Amino acid sequence: MEDIRIMFFRYKPGIFTDFPGIKNYYPQAVPVVLKLCRMAGIAGAVNRMVRWNESNSKISPGLVIESLVTCIMCNRKPLWRVQQFWAGQDLSLLFPEVELSSGQLNDDACGHALDKISEISMLSLISNCCLTMLQAHDLSILTDHFDTTSISVQGAYEDEPDGDFDVCYGNSKDHRPDLKQFMIGAGVQQDGLPVMGQILAGNTSDKRWNPEAALEMKKLFDGQECKKVIFVSDSATISTTALENLTAEGVQFISRLPETFNLAGRLKETAFAKDCWRDIGKLSDKPRAAGYRTYAAKRKIGNHRYDFLVVQSSALEKRKAKTLQKRIAKQRESLSKEARELLAKRFACAPDARKALDELQDKASKLGFMTEGKVETVIDLSYPHQGRPRKGEEPIARTTYQADLQIGEITSEHYQRLWMIKRS
Repeated sequence: MEDIRIMFFRYKPGIFTDFPGIKNYYPQAVPVVLKLCRMAGIAGAVNRMVRWNESNSKISPGLVIESLVTCIMCNRKPLWRVQQFWAGQDLSLLFPEVELSSGQLNDDACGHALDKISEISMLSLISNCCLTMLQAHDLSILTDHFDTTSISVQGAYEDEPDGDFDVCYGNSKDHRPDLKQFMIGAGVQQDGLPVMGQILAGNTSDKRWNPEAALEMKKLFDGQECKKVIFVSDSATISTTALENLTAEGVQFISRLPETFNLAGRLKETAFAKDCWRDIGKLSDKPRAAGYRTYAAKRKIGNHRYDFLVVQSSALEKRKAKTLQKRIAKQRESLSKEARELLAKRFACAPDARKALDELQDKASKLGFMTEGKVETVIDLSYPHQGRPRKGEEPIARTTYQADLQIGEITSEHYQRLWMIKRS
């Protein structure tokens, strides 16, 4: 034990430069990222899906893609001259299964590998890698949440579309309608971990992509023995055609019923009319957390029956009440303005005045306001000429009619109906 000596020092880059036979490497996060890539099975998935001749290839396309992903994850910017990046790594330690030189991981090799994977389904590739990673960490998939986002880009981008990928104008979610864009569709499981991803054309509609993605993922999950996954997405998923397709394939899903369906309004009215709520309380421990209650129902859309749940939140009660009151006040002011303009008009006969009064009164009644109206006779005295009347000259009487309408408060029945719809 007396012969053992312990050396302790603070490491600085280049400290071993003067030692013969010792080469400096600065791995940083590369070993960790490569380990994660291998846990996700990226190289194996690529090699199984692309067309390549193993007997004529020194390194596999999957290995090249794995190295390219590592460059991206290690913040290699710009993504070129990757050979220089790998020249500073111990390739024999990082890739022990092959004899590899940094020259084999050059830009041309990366380009050829990217050409190969451009011919396969990126949705399937990404999903397979995501599922492999989740299984490696023993993580479950109970729900799959779908959504899309837009990525705006500068430049002309006049090339023809390449499959699903097309940089073009579309509905900009980052509020830049002046720029072309492409879309990214993604799915995550209940803890927010990725399950799938897909690059889409810039004008892709959520109404088209969401149901298609759910059907594709259903096939993949069935093959991976994940048959009880529930798909969750926004109301863009729901249309009559999409519901038929999803139901026919046995897809379990949760989504918000769009207001474009008349059934949405009817369900709300039924929930408040029957008043058979189930109180589920607060879903958070925060002091001001909202409380919730639900009303369950079964209804038919097309050829199938579905389960519906009307959800009411206590947190929005006051805000929605103020919104409703502002809306009613605005409508009343607009009707009162029309009533004042009507009162200023003169009609030649009483039936014309009555007709105009009835039209405005009917409009106010449909909006739920109480009204009180009458037609009044107005006698105007005037002389047939301008200037001061002559001595003893009598004025000429002209009879006209005016419509006087008073706008009152909204009826309690109509307010209750609006309140029931607004609250839900």
